[in-house]
Parts: sequence; C-alpha cells; structure tokens
Amino acid sequence: MNQLLSPRKQPPCLNGNLGRLFRAFFTICCVVACHICLQTALDGQEISVGFGGKVRLGKWVPVFVEWTDTEQPNWFEVEVLDGDDTPVIYEGPLLSDENNPKRFQAHARIGRVYGDMTVRLYQKTDNINQLLVDSKVSFRGDEKSADLIPSTQRIFLTIEDDGSIQKQIESLADFGQDNDSKVVVSLSPGQNLPISRLGYDGVDCIVMTTTNRQRLSNLSERQISALEEWIENGGRLIWSCGKNCESFLGAESKLARFGPGKFNGTGELENSRRLELLSPDSGEQLIKNKDESLTCATFESVDGIVEMDNGKTMPLIIRRAKGLGEIDFISFDLDSQRLLDWGGFPSLISKVIGTEEDSFTSTPGSRNSNLGNSVSHFGYKDIIGQLKVPLGDFKNVRFVAFTLVACLIGLYILLIGPGDYFFLSKLTGKMELTWITFPLLSILFCGLAFWIASLTRPSGIQINKLEIVDVDGVVGRTRGSVWTNIYSPTSQQCSIGIKLDSDSGFQKDSEIVSWHGLPGEGMGGMKTRANPGLLTSNYRSPIVENQGLVHAHLQDVSLQDASTKPLFAQWWGDNPVRVRSRLRLDDVMGGQLLGTFTNPFDFEIKNARLIFDGYAYNLDRNLEPNETIDIAAETREQNLKSLLTRRVRDSEKKNRSSASPWDPESTNANRILDIMMFYQAAGGKNYTGLTHDYQSFTDMTDYVKLGRAVLVGEIDPLVSILEINDQSAESSYDQSITLLRVIYPVALRKSDR
Repeated sequence: MNQLLSPRKQPPCLNGNLGRLFRAFFTICCVVACHICLQTALDGQEISVGFGGKVRLGKWVPVFVEWTDTEQPNWFEVEVLDGDDTPVIYEGPLLSDENNPKRFQAHARIGRVYGDMTVRLYQKTDNINQLLVDSKVSFRGDEKSADLIPSTQRIFLTIEDDGSIQKQIESLADFGQDNDSKVVVSLSPGQNLPISRLGYDGVDCIVMTTTNRQRLSNLSERQISALEEWIENGGRLIWSCGKNCESFLGAESKLARFGPGKFNGTGELENSRRLELLSPDSGEQLIKNKDESLTCATFESVDGIVEMDNGKTMPLIIRRAKGLGEIDFISFDLDSQRLLDWGGFPSLISKVIGTEEDSFTSTPGSRNSNLGNSVSHFGYKDIIGQLKVPLGDFKNVRFVAFTLVACLIGLYILLIGPGDYFFLSKLTGKMELTWITFPLLSILFCGLAFWIASLTRPSGIQINKLEIVDVDGVVGRTRGSVWTNIYSPTSQQCSIGIKLDSDSGFQKDSEIVSWHGLPGEGMGGMKTRANPGLLTSNYRSPIVENQGLVHAHLQDVSLQDASTKPLFAQWWGDNPVRVRSRLRLDDVMGGQLLGTFTNPFDFEIKNARLIFDGYAYNLDRNLEPNETIDIAAETREQNLKSLLTRRVRDSEKKNRSSASPWDPESTNANRILDIMMFYQAAGGKNYTGLTHDYQSFTDMTDYVKLGRAVLVGEIDPLVSILEINDQSAESSYDQSITLLRVIYPVALRKSDR
C-alpha cells in the first residue's frame, strides 16, 4: 500500500546530469525539426520587398510573394518599426492578380534604418488562422534582402528591356549630387509591378518604353489600373512610344488611356534639327542621311502642352495633366539604338526627366547654397521637418522652466538638511523627530511637483492639425492630406481613424491613417541609428483594399504619459460639387489669363489667389460662397515667385527689389505650407536651403504649367476629424489650419491644343 502511495520514480536516464543532457538534446531536436518544417514551407515561396531591392523609408512599399505550393495564403502580417521606433504590425487580405494567381502583394511602411521586417502569411478561414510562413527580411549585414534608402532619395523606375535608359539617366552629371538625391531602378515589363497604387507610393517618376511589344502586352488590367490611379493621385509617367504605337495607342489597347489625344497612325521624322537644338555643344546630327528617319506617333488632336514638334504637325514631346499627376508622352522610342548612340542623347534625356535646372519645367531661383549648410543644425534638411515645429506647439501645454526646477531642488535639499537640523536642535531639542519632519517635507514637495505638473498640462487629449484639400474639377475627385500631432497627458491605449465633417460637404470612399516620420539623422529622424531601447508595445494597422478603394487605420496605439504621436493621413472621394469656370489664354493679349471662375462651395475662401503658369491672381478680399470672379476686373496679377519669397523694393536701390530670406526657425504654418505647395516656383533649395523630396506631391509648380489653374485659400471647416476609440475628437482640437486648392481647366492657345 505504501508503495502504491509513494511518488513515481523517474527513470534513471532522466535523473541528474544525464537527464539534463537528454532534455537539452530533445529541445534541440524539436527546434531543428521546426526549422526544417519552416524551411520546407519557405522553399515553396519567395518574398521580395520594394523595387529592385530598394526600399524607401517612410513610404509605402510593396511586399511581393511568389507562391508555388498548393496550399495558398490569403492573409498577411508584416511587422516593422515605425518612425518613433515602435513596432507596428500591418495586416490584411493578400492582394492577388487574376493573370497570375501565384503572385501576391502586401504593403508596409518602414520607419527606421535598423531592425528587420517579419513577414507572416496565413490561410484564414472562419476565424481560424493557419500560419504558413514566418520569415524575416533583413536590411543589414551580408544576408540583407533589400537596401533601405533615405526618405529624401527619390526613386526613378524604368520599365524597359535591357536597362539602357537606366544607365543613361545614372550617367547624367547633374542627376545625383549627393547621397540624398535619386536612385534609378530598372524592371522588365510585368516583373513585380504593383497591383495597387499604394505600391508606387515611394516612386517619384516612371519611364516606360514600348520597344518590346510582347512583354508590355502582358501587363494585367489590375497592374495598369494601379498605375493609372497612382498617376491621378500625383504620380508622373514618362511614356515613350514610337514604332509600336499602333499596338498601344489604338482604341482596343489597354494603354490607350495614357495617350495624349486621338491617335492618327505613324509618321516619319526626317529632320531632327529640333532635337539637336537641345544639345548644341555635341554638334552631332541624329538623322544624317536623307534615307534615314525616326518613326513617330501622330495625333488628330492633342490634349496637353506640345513642348516640342518638328515645326509642322508632328508633336515630339507632349506634357499633359491627368488627375493630380502628369504624363509626358514621347512620340518616338527613347531606347532605340540610334538615339542611344547619339551624342546629344544625355541632353535630351536630361530635359525629358527634368533635372533641377535643366528641364522644360524647371523654375531656377537665385542661388543661396550657404543657407543649405547653415540649417543642418536644426535637425532637419527637408522642409517637412520644419512643419514639425508648429505641429508640436500646443497652447494649453506649458513647459516647466529649468530655473524653477533647480530652485525647488535646491530648496528641498536645504530644508531636509540644514533646515531640518537647526529646526529640531534649536526649537524642539528632539532630533528623533526627523523621522516625522523628513517624510512630511518629502510629501509636501511631491505634492508641490504634482500641482505644478497639473497646471502645465491639459486634462484631456490635445490635437494640432494641418490639412491640404485638393479638389480636381476636371477628373471629379478630391484628395485630403492631413498632418496631425496628438498630445496625451496620461498613458492610454486607443484606436485612431478619420472621418469627414458633415458640414463641410466633402465625401470620402478611401482613407489611410498612419504614423508620420521625420527625414534625416536628427533626433527622432528615420535615418538615425540611435536606438532608444525603451520598452514599447506594438500596435496594429489593418489594411483593406477592394477595387482600388483603400481603408487603413491604427489599433492599440500606446500613448505615453505627457507624450506626442505625429500622424499622417490621406483620404479620397468624389467631388461633392460641380466646378465651374471659363478660363482661357488670349493670344492677342500675349498669353494673358482671362475669363471667370466660381467658388463652388457654400463657405467663403480666405486669402484667395488663383495660380497659373508662374503668376498669381490675388483677390484682395474673401471669396464669398458661390461667387463668380472675373480675372481681368477683380484680381491683381503678381509674379508667383515674388509672392512666395515676399519680394520687397529696396529703398536704397531704385527700381530694385529683393526677396525676404527664408527663416528656418519660422513657426508660421501658413508660410511653410505656401512654400510646400509651390516649392520650385519659390526657388526650391536655392531659396529655402531645404529639400522637398519626402512629400513632394504637395508641390504644384509644374502642374500649373499644364493647362490647369489652381485656386488656393484658407477655409474654416475642419473637413477631416480624427476619431479616437470610435469617438469624434473634434472637441480636442487645439489648433487647426485647412487650405483648399481647387483645380480649374484652362482653354489653351490653338498652337498648344
């Protein structure tokens, strides 16, 4: 009986040192077995990030998955670090292409140069998640799968066969002048091209050639639609189409939507004098013999600006607006061997892609290169960094002066030391009472510190917001870009989304709320390698995309005590109103803008000015709701650069004026936004000393040269409002500025039609 009740003895092999060795061996076997199983799963798929292994910090990047196993995933999780060094998990349904069911796509944004990306793929059915892959993508060391490039380094993507255009662009002497300049990536048509416009977020310009007809024809409808949506939301496409133009510009072609007008067949360019004028120093002819020619596309009517033609009826370079973006059509093949071997080709490609000071559209400013070196100590070199200052200025949040803190510490030391000693020894004579006086003094000063802290911070969340709302009156779409900063007086965890104010009249069908990172190597910058090493909990960012409509918000965001969380959001929707205008260029008046435009909204627009082709037409009063303005009679014309740089006359020099220097310490949000919206027109880096590469989509300098006029002004409606834990945060707004840009079409001169 005693034997039955006694504890069971372990086998001798599991006791003592031998048992510990056995258990360790068993654990190692389990780990190896799990690794083998995981490796077997990885053998059935391939994960790649970005374009050609290039991943841009702070931008949405595509995560491509090539899958060959029969058990396919339908859900993804991508874990990375955000701009605040906090882990964020992006999750949602995997996107797939009907033309290639074995290819999937996910999205993520990376905020720091250190750390890796973890990709987990699931098969999700009826709330049951079966993990198929748990893989790491490294960005450092010998095993790195992709290169992280700075947020201010622009990406040019070439869709071609042999990388010849890529090599020509990279060879330009003025293309990349420093590490934070530009990078060129070449992809064959159909090779890992996104099926969502989010995948193109980090790309600034795409150069596409059509020499290889077969490969380009393999692009799926979803890939082409993603490209079109990216252009309409501010992207730029340079499309070269010559000898194969009938295949891609015909009415039945999927790419005809990118054409500059009604296609009229091909023509032969026999005189290349116009092209040779772009490179007078080369002295080399492109077409040397009479029996030589260059095949070009021709059109019955052209929708856009003809930058170059052959002097007759054949346009060679056409620029036109599409939505908020731009398409530059080259009616001949840029990658033809004759052009590649021509000595003037570097000058031609430089004009086409638009380097800073050698392009059809550049607006050079007065050089102020010393300013660029002097602002680096502020911790930012991109103008978006200067926007951080007004966003972090909360009226109800006051900082405790260091002098006050030092005085309180000194007083506390005096009271618990000499003060306590003399008080007890001279007045009471009982030194043992220090066990009472010391805790009382500590409690008193702790209460004093708590009281001072309560006076310097509000009781609830505070939000600062800056917003630019773009209303495209041609395509009929609206885009809102929102920069916010949330101040939380206490620690809390919340979900964050966005809604539109019902009184504004705007509507949305897509929205993305995400973190906002700062470019550069300064404190808090995405390029810094200083890891704070704080204990932070991750949060989630669900992404759902269906038929081009995107919805993304934040869940389980931890707001620390007396901390801020910068966010960036965008929303899109159909225009709520009909935009009306009768704007035209008058040849007789030397190309002057004439006609009328109407405020299409039921609210007034303050500080209104109409921007077109390097000029501002100022209205010296508020634009009333639904009011119609005659340009010639009711506006004051001013050079746009003079307006932006606040040029004033010099009293000591007659008939001369000078621009007001840019102040990198300025906290005037309206002033900063004005420069962001027309950065190149103000002189670009030569004027501000700062780049504008991270969020350059706000710059419309080139856009107002494409037959579009832009009405700019400030409005009172909030338009967008953050939702915290599914509750409107409208009452928590501390400061809010909303700028409106309404786009009107302009009837161009006959020579430009």
